[in-house]
Amino acid sequence: MHKKIISILTVTALLFGATVMAHTIAKKGMRADLVLMPKFLGILVFDQANNGAQEAHKELGNPGKLEFLGPTPENSVAGQIEILTTATTQGQDGIMISNNAGDQIAPAAKAARAKGMTVVTWDSPIPSADGEQLFIAQVDFNETGMVMADMALSIIGPGGGEFAVLSATPDAANQNAWNASMKEQLKDPKYSKIKLVDLVYGDDQSEKSYNQALALVDKYPNLKLIMAPTT
Repeated sequence: MHKKIISILTVTALLFGATVMAHTIAKKGMRADLVLMPKFLGILVFDQANNGAQEAHKELGNPGKLEFLGPTPENSVAGQIEILTTATTQGQDGIMISNNAGDQIAPAAKAARAKGMTVVTWDSPIPSADGEQLFIAQVDFNETGMVMADMALSIIGPGGGEFAVLSATPDAANQNAWNASMKEQLKDPKYSKIKLVDLVYGDDQSEKSYNQALALVDKYPNLKLIMAPTT
């Protein structure tokens, strides 16, 4: 349900080309050709977001197209930039991006804006915010970092110990923000008995993530926890 609400608000923002307000209602029947772009294809949460977006698209009676286009995991950064650039060239009205390219996508986003396209980010923003008109966060990044720190403390226990984080990709702005918040929380004396020894990336790929986990276990024989805020 939460994902559906996010999708509805995003499409509403694209149709109006304005900031979403609490009581903004999209005018049904307005035409807008849109692209929903995940970090990459093959991840369940993005498929679910697409289902919600398609449902909202029908509810709004938009006669335009809503395409779900994403790169492969192996080509996520360059692929996202290519899809955005192609959408701009095609004259799409708007694009909704779960950004996995960091600020590398900012020039393409600014070029899209210059051509009159509405650029909305969801799930993961453009870190500098250059080129995006609106970012829709599914969680509060600071609170997520607090939860991660609390979970680590709870799982490791009062005796304390070492833990590591196996995150997604180095350019995933949302997870980078979660990790940064967690590191900040760990400075609190209540976490003094747990120690973050490493942060590695599995690029949201099962085999690479598995190998990274094995490497962490080999590197840190006293490791008590591997936290993986990723799919």
